[in-house]
Amino acid sequence: MRISMLSVLSFFLILTSMVLAGDENSSTDLKLDEEAPVFSLPDKDGNYVFLRDFCGGTLRKPWINKEKKAVVISFFATWCAPCKKEIPYLMQLKDEFAGQPVEFLLIDVGEEKEKVEPYIQQENINLTVLYDQYQVVSKKYGATSLPRLVVISKEGMVKKYQKGFEDPDIFMKDMEDLIGELVVK
Repeated sequence: MRISMLSVLSFFLILTSMVLAGDENSSTDLKLDEEAPVFSLPDKDGNYVFLRDFCGGTLRKPWINKEKKAVVISFFATWCAPCKKEIPYLMQLKDEFAGQPVEFLLIDVGEEKEKVEPYIQQENINLTVLYDQYQVVSKKYGATSLPRLVVISKEGMVKKYQKGFEDPDIFMKDMEDLIGELVVK
């Protein structure tokens, strides 16, 4: 019996779609005390910001950034209601830890810059915003629901990995304690 080329092709297309769908849905959460995945993403001016500009074993440009920093990353989107609640607290933490070795980054997930920029201006967001339009970094970090908060030590190790945003008082206490501990090390 001859198998038609169309049947073989159909089989491979179905198999490929099943494998890809399974891969997309099987995001792995980051593990505490493991190295954070490295990345680079563009900012509003199109300049690429690298995680290794701030933390890790070796800084990317140690002649520019002479001091390692802890890094707080929040994956967000303009349509995300819990993100809108979390961002003002992140801005408050940035102000509270001004002048200390900690960097705050917002990573927009899957939206075009033209949609995000008006939102940033309207909400007076003073954090560095990076654009992950194609969700490559978001997938590396398992940011399948938003907001997704990641705190990384100066050495580049994941110290906090949190899904969602609920109680602001608990959030602030936990973050103040953790950042305070990370910036003195």
